[in-house]
Amino acid sequence: MKSVIHWKKLAKQRDVFLQKCSIDDINSEIEKTQRHFNSLLQENVILWQNHNEKAVRRATLDVEIARLKTEVENIERQGKQMLENRGWISKLADELSWNPWPPEYHQLLQKRYDLTSLIVDIERSRPYCINPRNSNQDLLAMQDRAIRKLNRLKEKKIVEQGKKQEKQEKLTHLKAVAASAMGRTRDFAVAMRPQIKKSQHCPYCDILLQAEDCHLDHIYPVSKGGHSTIENMVFVCVRCNQKKKHMTLNQFIGKFHLNRDRILAKLQELDKAY
Repeated sequence: MKSVIHWKKLAKQRDVFLQKCSIDDINSEIEKTQRHFNSLLQENVILWQNHNEKAVRRATLDVEIARLKTEVENIERQGKQMLENRGWISKLADELSWNPWPPEYHQLLQKRYDLTSLIVDIERSRPYCINPRNSNQDLLAMQDRAIRKLNRLKEKKIVEQGKKQEKQEKLTHLKAVAASAMGRTRDFAVAMRPQIKKSQHCPYCDILLQAEDCHLDHIYPVSKGGHSTIENMVFVCVRCNQKKKHMTLNQFIGKFHLNRDRILAKLQELDKAY
């Protein structure tokens, strides 16, 4: 009973721990659970093989024991019949102090003793068979329940993370709108700079971006009402930033005859609005 309570306490602690885990931790827990049950399945296969071998050996020995017991019963019947046939001789032998039992009777007694001893030895050597606690189907069902529980928790975490990210994006957008209303859009862009995802190449001209040759551009320009949001800002090279100035993306692409499909695909890859 104490061990059961201890196991339930550990399971509750594990559930509390998983509630606080990240999605990566839950994925790691799923992989660990799969490895654990795979090892249990392999061990269970070996246990069942050993159990089946012992069961076959035990059944064979049971048949042999039954045969020997039948033979002992036959010997006992023969001895009893021999005693009944020699009842009157036995009384005469007692008076004359003479042994009336023929050698066949002593041979029967010795054979009975030998067979009885053999039965005892065989019964001691019979393997003790205990069925493995779980079948492979039981283990697979347990694995399925454990993984489904972790997947439900993972889906819940993903939904919570999506809501949290959506809330953060709305908050950032409201801050950008407030900064725009106060004429501080560019100052807010500087504050947002560490949160902007940086590509290895300029999304406009596709040259390699260097740390010193990297400007933050508003895809929809501030002069036309663009906000300093993550979706509206992208790192570009100095040359493209200077050439674009206050133009919209379509005006910039049309004026300098740039590859529209490549630019849009790159911006879409960076989760930008255009």
